[in-house]
Amino acid sequence: MPIGWVAVGDPASILPPDQHDRIWAVQEPLNFPEFVYGFNRSTPDLMIEITRSLSETLGAHSGDVVHRS
Repeated sequence: MPIGWVAVGDPASILPPDQHDRIWAVQEPLNFPEFVYGFNRSTPDLMIEITRSLSETLGAHSGDVVHRS
């Protein structure tokens, strides 16, 4: 698959990045932000809220110690 191209759908279609409307037609109904992060796409400042949530979740591991055998 060429760099920058996108594979979407089932079965997958391989589309160039300038085909935004076709890519979005497949991706929009999947509601990625809600499925993966639990945020509705209409959430104000969606990316800020996702980033905040991920930072809090990952920050809980800041004291983790890696044990090597």
